[in-house]
Amino acid sequence: MKILKSILAFLIVNVSIIVWITIIFYILSLFWIHVWTNNNLLLYSIIIWFVASFISLLISKYIINWQYNIKYIKEYEDIYNISSEYWIDENKIKFLYEELNNLKQKYWYSNIELWIYKDEEPNAFAFWCWICWRWIVFSTNILNLMNEEELLWVLWHEFSHINNWDVVSMTILQWFLNVFVIYISRILANLITSDDDNEWWWILNFILVIVFEILFWILASIVTAYYSRIREFKADEWSAKIEWKQKMIEALQKLQLFEQENLIWIDNRKVATTFKIDSTKLLLNLFATHPPLESRIKNLLELNIK
Repeated sequence: MKILKSILAFLIVNVSIIVWITIIFYILSLFWIHVWTNNNLLLYSIIIWFVASFISLLISKYIINWQYNIKYIKEYEDIYNISSEYWIDENKIKFLYEELNNLKQKYWYSNIELWIYKDEEPNAFAFWCWICWRWIVFSTNILNLMNEEELLWVLWHEFSHINNWDVVSMTILQWFLNVFVIYISRILANLITSDDDNEWWWILNFILVIVFEILFWILASIVTAYYSRIREFKADEWSAKIEWKQKMIEALQKLQLFEQENLIWIDNRKVATTFKIDSTKLLLNLFATHPPLESRIKNLLELNIK
């Protein structure tokens, strides 16, 4: 159910934005027909996608909240309430809360918040929107699975995504790729159709634009997933310079053991949870946002820390 909810949220947000952008372009064409000329397409692709991305960022926190039903640890009283509600070791939440406060003071951050959500998957992620909000989110099962030393590495790993501006670089990459998606889709649709005397040309043009946008968006998703896997390696390496890397390896090995015991099956192949696909020789691996755990462990073992 959690996997289906994740896929549904991902598809609804991204596909609806693609359709919304296309409709905006066609509305503009009613008032200014020259919007469809190749000279103006690039400019409008940049403007429209910038607006759409800004809206996507604004609503993304609500999508995350709907998807995971996360709870904010604002003060010590929240620690007690959530530990009682979810049957989690209160000391572990308190430990993360205090360590995050130490990080905020050390690196001059004031708006990083600790959030907890109930889930059987051991997971943690960093989520933020420029300077608006910064969240580090832990699942209940990762708190149950790991000890404090291992949780500290997880905290460092997620904090590194914020400190190294990974989300910003990912957003810029997505903006660039999506502008390309919008622009090239319309160029190809315009090459196939033409605004001549045929009153139905714009319907075919509209359909082709939607089809091309979805196809190119899939290709762009492969690029962003590849970049996401690279930044996971970098976050591991950054964390290893701060914390004892052996504890990081032990934490990853715990996750690896959990995945081996809790995999799902697709076409007679074992596949891990959504967007962290960790199966051999699957086309789906192109869309994995995280590298295989064995690759991350190997990278840490080979990492030479001075």
